Amino acid sequence: MKKVILCLAASLFVALGIYAQESKPVIGLTEIGFVNGQTVPQDYKNVEIQVRAAFSSSIVNTRRFAVMERSAEELDKIRRENIETSGAINPNSQLDFMLTGEITAYEATTTVIPLVLANVEVPKFKLAINVKFTDVHTGQIVISEVVTKETSGQGIKVDQCAKELSDAVMAKIINKLYPPIVLSVKKAGNVIQTVNMDYDLGDVLEVYKNGEEMFDPYTGGSIGFEEETVAFVVVFEINSTTNIVKAAPIPKEQYEKAPIEKGFGVRAKKIMKGKKEITENNKKALKKFQAAGIMK
Repeated sequence: MKKVILCLAASLFVALGIYAQESKPVIGLTEIGFVNGQTVPQDYKNVEIQVRAAFSSSIVNTRRFAVMERSAEELDKIRRENIETSGAINPNSQLDFMLTGEITAYEATTTVIPLVLANVEVPKFKLAINVKFTDVHTGQIVISEVVTKETSGQGIKVDQCAKELSDAVMAKIINKLYPPIVLSVKKAGNVIQTVNMDYDLGDVLEVYKNGEEMFDPYTGGSIGFEEETVAFVVVFEINSTTNIVKAAPIPKEQYEKAPIEKGFGVRAKKIMKGKKEITENNKKALKKFQAAGIMK
């Protein structure tokens, strides 16, 4: 009897595990190839394989989605089967989102750096992908933009560039679907924890709270909330295992305008440099964190 109970418990545990895994929203990932008629490199097939593999890995690594890799035709068939003739969504939908893309630019170059003993070749890769992310249930296009990434360094290959680009795309998607918030606040030093949105050490984040909801005076529809900046915090620790970052106001500086609370919104503070939008990075703050004993 005891063995039977243990077997039933084990079966239930496995079933619950499978259900939990399947209950994640499913992203349908199509092939991401070069634009038709575009001049492609000799190793174009390898580039396409690396790009798709990078996106598949990035989707899984978010821990928020499951991925279904199919051709564009197969995914479109599944999408159409999910919708009944009345326009209502089939509750047994196999697909929640679709991610498609086209490689609009690809460059692979090598810079030779002369050294005393021998010349060193440093490869450099540039990828630009026109990404489209669609909510299958509503038909809403969540993201449609060209994302570009450049990567260089000794021993770097195209898969590294593809990984950095796909990670950046998934960060944008999560930011749209699940805007990051303050998960916890340690009152000593106002150290906050939040989800990593492709941040780097030293990135300045804005912590804000929502006020009253605002409505369009003509349609009556909601157009968002009033926002109040609470503090600016600097990322000083990134946990690659949990995908959680720690950030805090710069020690002994007026970076905090009001007390930070759990649930407040978080976003990267952006600045314009020419025509390029970049995340503000405060390297001096990291030294102050080390001096204050907040980080090692």
